[in-house]
Order: sequence, then structure tokens, then C-alpha cells
Amino acid sequence: MIKKTLAMILIAGSMFAFAGDGETMDVKGEIVDMSCYVSHGARGEKHAKCAMGCAKKGLPIGVLTESGDLYLIIENHDNADAYAAAKEKAASTVTVQGTVFEKNGMKAIQVAAIIE
Repeated sequence: MIKKTLAMILIAGSMFAFAGDGETMDVKGEIVDMSCYVSHGARGEKHAKCAMGCAKKGLPIGVLTESGDLYLIIENHDNADAYAAAKEKAASTVTVQGTVFEKNGMKAIQVAAIIE
């Protein structure tokens, strides 16, 4: 089930490359590993070690806002360092600066910078 969920997230994330112009904005929230959060709600300090491990393995990450909005974090291929910085902040609350897209009900932010 987790592999199927992960595959769907990755496929959906790849569609954002063709979504057109997005809106540049800041999104503040917790960096979550999408596999654990979407499948069983895992997040927060108690889940930090697992979230870091999943992010380092290349599993998708997202930013969960206080209001409950969830954005898939996607890499800007011209600025891969920003995505790498986001992975290092798994389970931390940060501000993700970037371009927001929405496609077929899924929100994503193409990360430009991480602000602590």
C-alpha cells in the first residue's frame, strides 16, 4: 500500500512540471515525509528520526501548514540545493519560499529557499 501511495505521489508531482505559471509565495509549516504522513498521520518530534531517514532515502516530502493544508515539495532543477535543504529540515517548522501550483486538487510548492 505504501509503495502504491508513494508511486501516486511521485506521478502527481511530475505533472506539476507542466502545470504552467504558479504563484510565488511563502508557506510556513512542518516538513513531513509524505509516505508516513499520508498513510498514517506520522509527524512531529516523535517522528523526526523516521522522517529524516525517509527524506534521505529519497521519499517525497511536503510542508504541512497550521491550518492543515499539505503541499508536496518539488525540486527546481535549476536550484537543487533548496530541495536538499528542505530534506535536512524534516520534522522541523520552517518557511518554504517558492512557486505554488495546484493540479487536479493537489497542491505543490517548487522550493526556492528554506527560511528557519
